[in-house]
Amino acid sequence: MKLGVQTYTIRKLIKNNLKKALQDLKILGIQNIELAYIPLTEQNLIVIKNSKIKVLSLQLKLRILKKDFDLIVNHCRNLQCKRVVVSVIPLYTILGRRRAIIKLSKELNHLKNRYKKEHIEFALHHHDFEFKKIKDITKLDILLENTDQDVKIVTDTYWAAKSNVNPATLINSLKNRVMGVHLRDLRAPEDAEVGQGTIDFKEVLLEAKKFASYAVIEQNTKQPFESLKLSTDYINEHFQNLFEQVDK
Repeated sequence: MKLGVQTYTIRKLIKNNLKKALQDLKILGIQNIELAYIPLTEQNLIVIKNSKIKVLSLQLKLRILKKDFDLIVNHCRNLQCKRVVVSVIPLYTILGRRRAIIKLSKELNHLKNRYKKEHIEFALHHHDFEFKKIKDITKLDILLENTDQDVKIVTDTYWAAKSNVNPATLINSLKNRVMGVHLRDLRAPEDAEVGQGTIDFKEVLLEAKKFASYAVIEQNTKQPFESLKLSTDYINEHFQNLFEQVDK
């Protein structure tokens, strides 16, 4: 399992200076990223490749992954990236009920098959919407029942914990369907740096190590590099042996 950063965390800094933002990540010892909130322009792709930071996955909206399929496949090849992630379920499924979830499941299966033919893994990143129940079953369970086993999940410790779901228990229940994990703590009602809230990350990471290809630190913070340093310091101190590469 590799450790990285989800670039949502530094989205505002990226707008100002992508090259410097990536350089500052490397100063923190970060060698891997999950790309999100970065326009995939030719110029930005060159900056990312020149940074020597490894792109673990591309996280994009479902409509982009569908509409710009050929372009996204080319981006993956250029970046030597073998994973794409749906960033959020569509509004019709957030508001809808079982029929809407089953419709989405069919979309995910179809799109997964297209990416699979290009040797690219396909996953869905959950928020809290998926833990809402329809009668006695969650939307996430309906999705899992109606999607193929190789439609993977990128689970998020904060959104799970905020929904009163133990993140480690969730990972264990998903098992091989877990592709990646977003690491952020819960200091209710907000997210927090890893180790600064109520989530047991030892339990989470021991489970993640069994199934996930990667784990990325993510946080909605006004001081991204200060927050990332707190998180990376905590992980390096307590869990360095769980990762293939955690640079100091």
